[in-house]
Amino acid sequence: MTRHRSLSVCNAAFLGGAQALLRKLVEVSHQCTMGAWRRASQHRSRPVAAIVRLVLIVLWMVSVGRPRDIGYYLDEVSAEDAVRYYGQESMGVVSGELGRQLGLTGPIDRAEAEFLARLVDPATGERINENNVDRHFFDLTASPPKSVSILWAAAEGEQRTQIEAVLAEANASALQVFEQEASKARRGHAGAEVVDGKGLLFMTFVHTTSRADETDPQYHFHNLVLNATTGPDGRTTALDSRQLYRNRYAADAVFQATLREGLRRELGLLFTDIDDHGSFEIAGIGQNVRDEFSARRLEIVADMAERGTRSSKAARLSALATRSAKGEEHDDVALRYRWAERFAEVGHANRHLPTLERANSYSLDMGDIADRVTQRNAVYERRHVIAAAAHLAEDGATLQQVTDAVAGYFESGFAIELASGSFTTPEILELERATVAIAQSGARPCAAAVEPETLASVLDSRRELSAEQQAVVEALTTSGSRVDVLVGQPGTGKG
Repeated sequence: MTRHRSLSVCNAAFLGGAQALLRKLVEVSHQCTMGAWRRASQHRSRPVAAIVRLVLIVLWMVSVGRPRDIGYYLDEVSAEDAVRYYGQESMGVVSGELGRQLGLTGPIDRAEAEFLARLVDPATGERINENNVDRHFFDLTASPPKSVSILWAAAEGEQRTQIEAVLAEANASALQVFEQEASKARRGHAGAEVVDGKGLLFMTFVHTTSRADETDPQYHFHNLVLNATTGPDGRTTALDSRQLYRNRYAADAVFQATLREGLRRELGLLFTDIDDHGSFEIAGIGQNVRDEFSARRLEIVADMAERGTRSSKAARLSALATRSAKGEEHDDVALRYRWAERFAEVGHANRHLPTLERANSYSLDMGDIADRVTQRNAVYERRHVIAAAAHLAEDGATLQQVTDAVAGYFESGFAIELASGSFTTPEILELERATVAIAQSGARPCAAAVEPETLASVLDSRRELSAEQQAVVEALTTSGSRVDVLVGQPGTGKG
């Protein structure tokens, strides 16, 4: 199967018989981008709509953040949730292979959580990590799309329990990705050697309201991963935290995919607005309803509009700039009554959502995964394949299905290992060989060269060019070659 790639080729029209290959090289697929733009254009303000979409992506993602004091996570677990999720007097739950090694799994109370937050085994009082580290844990936050939080807030009885179980399953799947892919330690001088760890320890706390407005539902998980893992030498030391950041997109993709799978399986829900990041909304929960319960998102959008910014980095900066301390605790029963009133005001009821009972239809063409992982880069890693296999599951997939798809991909012949952990595809290699052949054939002299007098006149009129830039212009315009290669750092004026 022939698959196309997006490569930028400048000033190549003169390469004679290579037109067909060049057309292949320059074909650009804008399907995802244009789809997002069409959706944005339906709103009254395109720039604001684009910012809204960007903020949704930033806020939904499984993120790796700087932790707060352990008291924050414990205090925000309501009395109702403590009993509902963990059992009486329990504040959170411990999972992960390192936890099992220490004999710590299941619900924990406040004292146990405080010990673990200091990297101390609550049973023995001994330090878990032999290193003296400043950061004891990392906060892996998993937040579903706003429509899922609305679905949960409007649910009652068995349906609410089903939704909570689906969310917990999705969160557990994301944590398994971190444990399988990011459990690494560092050894040797300056930690130059990265070694496999034997698992992680997570403390998970469920919070159900938004920071910006505690009367807004925002179901999310704070998964505190201890800065410790046991290496092959039996030593328990600090994590190679870079692996957490590198694998967060793969974990997020699995979180979203397993969430869709569970909502389809348990409730027959349909999904819309599935974007290139795997984020989605539940069909039937419109923008007006989501806006009604999205004070945090609208707060960030307003800050970005005031600053005149639109990038994902700017969205994160606005999120930090507008973050405030959580306020007073709200009574859970009173909060649910207030939500019911607000749902009535906007005309939302879960029973009106469109549903369709359907089987799990997850099945991927390995070539589609190859297309996805090389959409932006010619070289990729295992984490990119995991993310692609999950993103492509429009109706959702279990973690096992994603894992099987990843294994099948690496056995399919589409993955060619270039170096340890780095891969490309046969097509990329062929395109590279063809491009090199064109460049080599184009190195033969031809008549295309600028006269010295013309060059001197042009350079004299462009006094702002540095000596290095002038030398580049002279080399490219007088070499007489059909193809010249210019390599330079970003921002050095190559254009």
